[in-house]
Amino acid sequence: MRCRQHDWQDNSNKQIPPYVDFWHAIRPAQSIRSWDDGKPFDPNASYSLGVTGDALTGWLRAFITPYGRSDPTDPPPDSDDIWTTYPPKFVPVPGFAVNGTFDPTQPSKIDLERLPAIEADSVVVGVIDSGIGLGNSRFRDGGGNTRILASWQQNGLRPRPDPDDNLPFGTELYRDEIDTLLDSHSVGGRTGYLREDEFNRAAGLVDFHHPDGHRELSGRTSHGTHVLDTAAGLDPARADPATLRRLKIMAVNLPNRATIGLSGEFLDFFALLAIKRIADLADAIWTKSALSVPEGMPEGFPVVINLSFGKNAGLKDGLDFFNLVFRAINAERRRCNRREIHLVIPVGNDNLEQGTALFDLADTMEIAWQTPPEDQSANFLEIWTEPLANPQQAGRDAIDPPIEIAVTPPGCPRAPFTSGRNAQHRRIGDYARLYSLVSIDVASSQYRFGYILCSAAPVRYSAPLVTGPMGAWSIQVRNVSGSPMRVYLNVQTDQSLLPRAATGLRPRFEREDYRRYLDNGRVRDTFAYPYDPAQGDLETSPVLRRHGTINATAVSNDIVAVAGYRLTDGKPAAYSSTGLSGSLDPDTGRANPTLATPCDDGAVHFGLLGAGAANGSAVALSGTSVASACAARRLALHLLTDAPADFDANAFLEGEAQAADVAPGKPPPPKIGTGRLPVALDRSVSRLG
Repeated sequence: MRCRQHDWQDNSNKQIPPYVDFWHAIRPAQSIRSWDDGKPFDPNASYSLGVTGDALTGWLRAFITPYGRSDPTDPPPDSDDIWTTYPPKFVPVPGFAVNGTFDPTQPSKIDLERLPAIEADSVVVGVIDSGIGLGNSRFRDGGGNTRILASWQQNGLRPRPDPDDNLPFGTELYRDEIDTLLDSHSVGGRTGYLREDEFNRAAGLVDFHHPDGHRELSGRTSHGTHVLDTAAGLDPARADPATLRRLKIMAVNLPNRATIGLSGEFLDFFALLAIKRIADLADAIWTKSALSVPEGMPEGFPVVINLSFGKNAGLKDGLDFFNLVFRAINAERRRCNRREIHLVIPVGNDNLEQGTALFDLADTMEIAWQTPPEDQSANFLEIWTEPLANPQQAGRDAIDPPIEIAVTPPGCPRAPFTSGRNAQHRRIGDYARLYSLVSIDVASSQYRFGYILCSAAPVRYSAPLVTGPMGAWSIQVRNVSGSPMRVYLNVQTDQSLLPRAATGLRPRFEREDYRRYLDNGRVRDTFAYPYDPAQGDLETSPVLRRHGTINATAVSNDIVAVAGYRLTDGKPAAYSSTGLSGSLDPDTGRANPTLATPCDDGAVHFGLLGAGAANGSAVALSGTSVASACAARRLALHLLTDAPADFDANAFLEGEAQAADVAPGKPPPPKIGTGRLPVALDRSVSRLG
């Protein structure tokens, strides 16, 4: 039974993404509800982000389809087959965070009375992350007053129903409320000692009462606090008073990884709502402040948002749901004469993870997909063709599969080649599903055909969830179109339930011709450094590649994509992902990073110093998340001095990096974009040595 592969069948709802469908399929309804003492978030399909256009339609249906039966508390049908359980089509927001009075048919409400009024020359830096400490002195001015205008804790506890609050889930704090909490939990006034544990619990930033409550701030390091400090943190005793006054902050604390999904199953939903909320709050504060601009100029404050998250697998052509919806948000802002949002995202840390394969397929190719032992997270693999001509603008369901696939799990007889049509899936044993789907770009009259393989975690320590196999899967792809084509394979990003844990181990591709190290024993990057044009890149496998490891969320021309390098000698971080060396769609997608900014001090000094979880502490963190925050900082500081209506963040940073990059041996654009830009951080503490 573990090797049995069932026939292809139509998906019950074509709008549900495979990741979300599989997430629900391997979790019987009773196990989902056992997370907490509440209920799932289940708005109806008419809930709107407040923008219009076709880009929103599929995305909203994908995440907010009604439950599928009259009463969400009904038990599942009597069946031991997990695939026939009614799949609940909701986002798994813990019940303690759900707004029971939320009305998805009504526009989002923002109480102007609770919002602060600020000066017209302000610049807003938004950070969407996890574990953002709102009481940190680096986010305050010289008088101890917070510079944070608003903060949404998406998994925050809702202690009481509030019919006037149309936030769908979580809790929101505004500047005056944060200052009041600082008063209540400080000794010696706002500039005195902060009783931080009390403050964090009162603000809903730390919650030990619920399994899915926020609690990252209870540790030594906090990703969100470090990223916000890097992007907009200032020392109140040393910073320019005008900068302290003008550089404002908005923060969104994302739910924990169990809610987002360890492979980002629901990341787009939470991140896009966060982006839209920051934009709406900035507009509401502009209205509250009674500000105006000369005729013909857009209204609103300049807003820079840093989102240090992403995924390795995806279309990578700028036409996925996240990119389309973000593009629609800015299009709506232009239509309403509002300033566009500038979004900054890292290129990712997947360069060395052996999770990307791309090759020209004339006949058949086979690669091993290794799922590790002791892995407690589900595993996902995506396979996509290059853009192909769409004959007579055929619809998704009418397109014949141009490639066949044979998936053989570990220890099973070799599986035959098979092919599904759009919005179909086939079950593999009781632990995996293979989905087939078509992505169409109407504007270019092209389509891409894809398969997504989803397998349950090899190890589970709690029933009744099923487990998948560990070991080497055989993945075979065969071209049946009659014409050679390029095919892309990507292993999806994989996280552990807790930060810095190792329970969510990532699968990888294996090939004998892939070399991990140089002859001197150092890690092999995409290019040698200093770069030698005569040597070219250092790829050894024609299939398993470092090229194309760029974050799938950052491949839009509307987004600033940031790579990382170390300050001492300009060497790019080996883990910093590499571009595609040729975008799939140059009109919408990007081939390479925008630029590179620092993510390490040097070969000995790991990471960059930034705020730790505790107020007054400093820790060193590395990764392109830090580089992304550096770029967001450079953008915000520039906008304090020059904020034209037609400001192009990508063009500005590309020009800055190109002018600043004078170090010898400059690597090619797939690794660092147009160049390396040093960014001065406001740190009063430096490294020894």
